Amino acid sequence: MSNTPADTPHPNRLRQIASVFIALVIGGFLVFGAYLYWVYHREHPTTDDGSIGANYVWVSPRIDGQVIEVAVVDNQAVKRGDPLVRLDPTAYAAKLTEATSAAKLVRQDILVQQATVDAAAAKVDEQQALTDDAKQQAERIAELVKRGDEPALKGIELEDEFKAAQATLEDMKAELVVAQRQLGPPDIQQARIDKAEAAVVAAQAELDWTELTAPADGWIARVMLRDGDVVQSADDLFVLVEAGEWWVQANFKETDIAGIEPGMNARVRIDSYPHRTFTATVESIGPASAASFSLLPAQNTTGNWVKVTQRIPVRVRLADLDPAAPYRIGMSATVTVDLESGKSASSSADSAGTTGAAGDSGSSASSD
Repeated sequence: MSNTPADTPHPNRLRQIASVFIALVIGGFLVFGAYLYWVYHREHPTTDDGSIGANYVWVSPRIDGQVIEVAVVDNQAVKRGDPLVRLDPTAYAAKLTEATSAAKLVRQDILVQQATVDAAAAKVDEQQALTDDAKQQAERIAELVKRGDEPALKGIELEDEFKAAQATLEDMKAELVVAQRQLGPPDIQQARIDKAEAAVVAAQAELDWTELTAPADGWIARVMLRDGDVVQSADDLFVLVEAGEWWVQANFKETDIAGIEPGMNARVRIDSYPHRTFTATVESIGPASAASFSLLPAQNTTGNWVKVTQRIPVRVRLADLDPAAPYRIGMSATVTVDLESGKSASSSADSAGTTGAAGDSGSSASSD
């Protein structure tokens, strides 16, 4: 029995069914792909609003002076303690010599004053002996005068000698007090010495400050200083970018930071190195939006305020610097945070805590 034309499916209808089926399959793949992308984006928030940062310090002199040597140039790598700039030390060396000499004179002056006190004390002791002897002689003659064995004039003469010796003794005691006060007690003497030695230390420090050295490992930038320039304390001479720590200031949308926590893993792509991915770790999350401290921050309570999604700064610490792809402050970067890494760490911690609790329970049971 042969098929009639009415029983055979029309070719156009088959094409329509196949087209619908293919469209459904492609649509399903697209929907599934969109779902996977949504899930991935939800678990891996990303921002391209990031820039590399590092610690840097303005190199400044602590004293005034004239530059006699600039030991570095732009972009030069330096190590901690390397010489950077030398100032003319002549005036500060003279100041140190003056302070050192003054300290020696203070010590010598104290020795001289101590010798003066000792001499005055010895004179007082000697005069005290003479006064005691004159007193004894006057008393002895006074007894003899009463008995008539000696004339009255002799008694008056010895009495006058005793009074003269006593007056001299009082004068010498006063001189001793003056000498002792000039010398001062031991704590005052030490205070004078400490003051002189402090002046020496300060002068030595100022002399040392004529040589500026690198406070850390890093690179020099913006050197515009030249030999012969006169600088003042706290002048900004040039910048030292430290090599120790690098991070990315990543500004995430406020709708993307709900799951971000310190310690999560992150990936960083730097625009200068488009074919490389750098590992990083979330270090901290800012307490305010990036615009909160700007000149004109967003005013949410005003009637003419237009709502704009704010950016929250997240600090992401980069891995150690690779000489083949060095970081530089201000480089643009794209940051992706792996929220799953935080969940994995939490799960591991919970598992460890559960295992530890079980182990403790077992130990308690066995001890019982």
